Formats: sequence, C-alpha cells, structure tokens
Amino acid sequence: MIRDGSWGVEDRRLDADDMSGMPLFPAGRFVIDAEAAPDEVRDRLSSAVVRGGKVSLRGPKAAFTGTVGTNSFELRPVLSYRNSFVPTARGSFASGIAGTRVNVRLRMLPAVAIFMAVWLSIATAFFIGMLVIAFRNPSRSWLPLVGIAFFAFGYLLMTLSFSFEARRIRTNLALLLSGMPASNLPRADLSWLTDFRLRNAEAPERRFNRIFLTIYGISGALTVLTWDRTVSACSNLQYQHRNEYSCPSEARIAFTWILGGALVAAGFASRVALHKRGRRAYIPLVLIVAVIGSLAGWLLTHHSRWGVPS
Repeated sequence: MIRDGSWGVEDRRLDADDMSGMPLFPAGRFVIDAEAAPDEVRDRLSSAVVRGGKVSLRGPKAAFTGTVGTNSFELRPVLSYRNSFVPTARGSFASGIAGTRVNVRLRMLPAVAIFMAVWLSIATAFFIGMLVIAFRNPSRSWLPLVGIAFFAFGYLLMTLSFSFEARRIRTNLALLLSGMPASNLPRADLSWLTDFRLRNAEAPERRFNRIFLTIYGISGALTVLTWDRTVSACSNLQYQHRNEYSCPSEARIAFTWILGGALVAAGFASRVALHKRGRRAYIPLVLIVAVIGSLAGWLLTHHSRWGVPS
C-alpha cells in the first residue's frame, strides 16, 4: 500500500546541502506500508540491487543500483537510456502496525541540480536583458520570447524527465515490497529512440529509415541555414556587406521557429512510428519533412540578398 505520495515542486524544510530540494526543483516523497518484516523488506530491496550498475543500451540486468543498509537505503534505477535527471531514492524502513513502513524521498543528483540552477539563472538574466532591448527597440519585441523558450526548455526537460522516472521508481518499489520477484519488475527500454541503424528490423522499416534520414538531413541543413539567415539577421552583419543589415519581419522569424520545432517533432515521431511498426505513418512523415525542407528553402531564397522581396 502506498500513502502520502506526492511530487513536483516541494516546499518542505530541506537539508542545507540538498540543492535538488530547492524551490522550483522537482522532488517527491511517499510512504509504502509493506506486509512483511523489516528483515524481509531488506532482502527484497537487496534482491533488486546491483552495485556499480551502469547504463546499458542493451537493457538493464537489475532494477536498481545503490546500497541497502540495516534500516535505510539509497537507490537509483538502472536505465537502458541516458537520463541525467533520474531521481535518487533515499529511504528508511522500520516496523509498523501491520508489517514495515517504508519512507522514501526522491531527489536529483546535487551536481545536476547545480547545473540546472546555473542554466535557469542564465535564462532569467537573458530574458531580462532581452526585455530591456525590446523596450528600447520595439522592432525587436520578439526577443524576450527567446529567453522564455530558453527557460521553459530547461525547466520542462528537467521536470518531465524526473517525473517519468519518479513514477517508475514508485511503482517498482511498491511491486518489489509486495513480494514480486525482482526479475519480474517492469522495465522501460528507450534504446529505440537512438537506434538509427535498425540492423534487426524488417525491410520496410530499414527502407523508410534510410529515406527519412536522408531527407531529414537535407531539410535540417536548410532549416538551420534559414534560421541563421532569418532569426539572427538583425544582430549580425550579413552577406559580405559590412554596412548593411537585413531585418526580416516578426512573422517570418516566428515561422522559421515553427519550422524548426516541426522538424524536431517529425524526427521524434519517426522513431515512435518505427518502434510501433506504424507503417501507415511512414509516407506522411517523409512528406512532412520534405515540405519543411521546401519551405525552408523558399524562405532562404526569397530574400533581399537575391533580389527577391522578403
């Protein structure tokens, strides 16, 4: 049984040296009431732990790595992918009314928390600086949005990555302490996200993968070049003319950002489609990436540098 489970932003009193417990940083705590004696709880936790476990793209051989003591433990999940924001579970257990009560706290690694504190501080300072520039020059009113995006990307990546693994830790600990063998615990294998060779896939998947990655590479290069020529056009001297600037409209800049975001989303969708063998999505995804590349090429060529109205 799990009680008092919660995570997200936590505002309880925290240890002075626990950076990951600062406000805005994801954290969590919950209680599990196990119908087993403390010695048996210790044995169950130990059965799922391998010391010195490392990330393996071929799949983890154990659920956790860490240490289990007489009445406490410190565990991290062994992953089949890389996630710097994976929580560390620190807990204690003692005899309860009907078995053993296990208290668990989830925190990020201190080094990762410090890095994110620096990231979010820089993003905040950047936003303030861009806000001042936009106030003094209304033609650059879009600049603060870049600071907001910079902050939101870091914060959402941290929060979602932490929460995803926090739920898995909570579920696995509950199953483990209920008596499920460690070898039967559910595992999350995300190695397919970075498998670009697909050596063991069927012919349709390999063919789609080759075509998609080729078109994706071309469209990506065009989109990046378009971004450089559009979004940064007012902040750099352009096109070998030392005394001239080329400032596109705000709509053009926004459209360039949308193309970049759509390209990233299409890349992720292609991995999901391959993993799920969703063959009906193969042709639409290729067409979407081709259209993104075509639009990026159009934006790139329809520019005053080539005598075409922008």
